[in-house]
Amino acid sequence: IPLAYTSWVLFFSLGHASWANMLYGFGFEGNYLPLGILLTVFEIAAFIGGLTLFVWGFIQIVQAKKNNVHLAQTGPYKYIRHPQHFGIILISLPFVFFLQAGLNFSIYIKIRAGDILSWVLF
Repeated sequence: IPLAYTSWVLFFSLGHASWANMLYGFGFEGNYLPLGILLTVFEIAAFIGGLTLFVWGFIQIVQAKKNNVHLAQTGPYKYIRHPQHFGIILISLPFVFFLQAGLNFSIYIKIRAGDILSWVLF
């Protein structure tokens, strides 16, 4: 789980608005306020949803092993083949990509080098 590098990202909006400007290329004031709030809500929801799916899948595996069942077919395994893999993807999604406003205020996706370094080291 990539928590070593990304723990500050969830709480960047609690501090000074320059954090948001540095991270996303726009601030939380003026015309960009709704986009910044929407993006922050999406990131937090993806992180919490992924963590929930990961833990729920792990609990189902432990219960299946305890009950001597060889194939888990309940819980998230009823809908997804690998819920823990999907949970890790959801957890890392807000931290690998971020939106940055360009010169003409068009939005594009960019990868932060620190996240790649975090995945390599941890």
